[in-house]
Amino acid sequence: MIEKVGSDRVVVHRAGVVVLSRADMPDWEVRAFRRTAIQFRGARYFVAAKELKDDGGYRYVLDRWPEEHDDLVGGVVEYGESFVRARDGERAARSAARLVHLVLLPLYPLIGLLPGGVKRRLADGYGISAERATAQSLVLEGAIAFAMTALLTISSVAGGLGGAFGIDAIPWLRDLGVVATVSLCLVVPDLVIRYARILGESKHPYGFWEWLFRRER
Repeated sequence: MIEKVGSDRVVVHRAGVVVLSRADMPDWEVRAFRRTAIQFRGARYFVAAKELKDDGGYRYVLDRWPEEHDDLVGGVVEYGESFVRARDGERAARSAARLVHLVLLPLYPLIGLLPGGVKRRLADGYGISAERATAQSLVLEGAIAFAMTALLTISSVAGGLGGAFGIDAIPWLRDLGVVATVSLCLVVPDLVIRYARILGESKHPYGFWEWLFRRER
């Protein structure tokens, strides 16, 4: 007799049960000792065989639990609709988390600027590395500081050349110098202090200017 149990197909016969599933269930392994006891339709079974099929699914052969078997039970699984729903829900959640993780990878330098608590939650939920994101944000700040220093140099040299040609002021160069100066004032202190916290082996992954508001414990 073939029946559906959630997303699984189950073949029930006199000797036991065959479960055809898309899911790899780590607890359902073939063991000689401390077998997992699987409760299904009021009967107890153990995994006699596990096979990976060509389509990526799994075939589990469950035999009746022998009454004379006195070995310690490795665990008990109540197999049914609720078990399959919970298992498939966890698989879907893990797949979604892996997808979000892949999307977040290119954003590590920006994620590293977020407060440490936010980075910890992202690490717990999506498996990102708060420490690596913080380190990459420092590299980003270093690149910004280098670029802003270059812009200030260009602005100064261009202003001097403009004066040599009788041009008193070039508005966009003046604005460029202001932007570069403000950026350096924001980036350099944060870069220096957060890097110093890393060298000091701080366990908190500080975000942008978070050190100003959060004390070490």
